[in-house]
Amino acid sequence: MYPDFNRFENVIASELIKKEEFKTVVAGVDFGWTNPTVLLAVGQKADGSLCVLDEIYRKQMTPEDLVNSAKVLQARWKVSHFFCDPSSPDLIDTMTRNGIPATKANNAKVPGIAAVNASVKTMKLSDECKKTIWEMERYRYPESQSGKEVKEEPIKIDDHAMGALRYGVMGLHRPVRKPMPRFTGGFGMSGGLRI
Repeated sequence: MYPDFNRFENVIASELIKKEEFKTVVAGVDFGWTNPTVLLAVGQKADGSLCVLDEIYRKQMTPEDLVNSAKVLQARWKVSHFFCDPSSPDLIDTMTRNGIPATKANNAKVPGIAAVNASVKTMKLSDECKKTIWEMERYRYPESQSGKEVKEEPIKIDDHAMGALRYGVMGLHRPVRKPMPRFTGGFGMSGGLRI
């Protein structure tokens, strides 16, 4: 899936990561219960390169555990926003009610995979993100059987960190909306636009 990913080039020792290097840190969150819930802190440097800083990867995470885990990442990495699996709006609501800035992530797989792929060459992953590294090396499309056309949908096994990574990367690429200037009057009117 990510042909440019190479454990020897992309993975770095966690002690080499300095918090102050990152202009923005967000988290991607993939919810699960029998499957793991994954929270990934993803930092972006001034040059646009990304680093997967931290992972929390756990099965049967309760809403309370989720909130506590998000607060740990916020404190550790100054996470500014959590982009979450849109399939669980109730968990997103729980996070926001507990003071965690969380919204539904863009769940479009093809653009998400493309965004991660575009970042992989310069992306770094902390060596402590063991499950994410493991999934990066295994995430793939199904192979064609007997020359049949294969659907462009990744194999749905061991893909929870990959979902969280997609959500975080897509969140970082989200356009920032600037408020429109207020127009308070007409041309030539007091308080209006002056040319």
